[in-house]
Amino acid sequence: MSAVAPVPHTYCHYCGAAHTVTDWPRACTTCGQRQWRNPLGVAVCVVPVEDDGLLVVHRAAESPGWALPGGYIDWGETAELACSRELKEETGLVIPADDFRLLHDRITPSGAFLQLFCIADVGISRAQLAAAQPDGVEVDKVGVMDMSATSITPDDLVFSLHGDAARAHFQRIQR
Repeated sequence: MSAVAPVPHTYCHYCGAAHTVTDWPRACTTCGQRQWRNPLGVAVCVVPVEDDGLLVVHRAAESPGWALPGGYIDWGETAELACSRELKEETGLVIPADDFRLLHDRITPSGAFLQLFCIADVGISRAQLAAAQPDGVEVDKVGVMDMSATSITPDDLVFSLHGDAARAHFQRIQR
């Protein structure tokens, strides 16, 4: 027998009763608690690599392909802390949270995620990049996007908002 995936947002997250109302915001007909459908927070790392490059990771699992490093923001974390943690988890590279600052935020086209893009004020060297150790689960390799003709391009990234952030980064450094 195959498992059936649950339909998201069909149960009250206060009392667990099945929802009978499908619009948002909604009040649970059992406990009366009002609920909203809010996007999940995702931290996205914009990490410069010496000589005008940008760190990218190749996602091995969910949404495979090239992307900027990042992931869900854990309870109690700032976007900067999440960037520092995700970078270490995915690549083994260490940049302290204090070296990240919020660059901009965007809602994904689906409306499901609020992506908080943080730039590292201190980038990494190509030697550090060569020593990166992808986790092998979420990320299977790391790379650098730069202005060369043979580089990974913003259009190669699996998430359109990551491509937009990469293009904006290269426009900033060329000014």
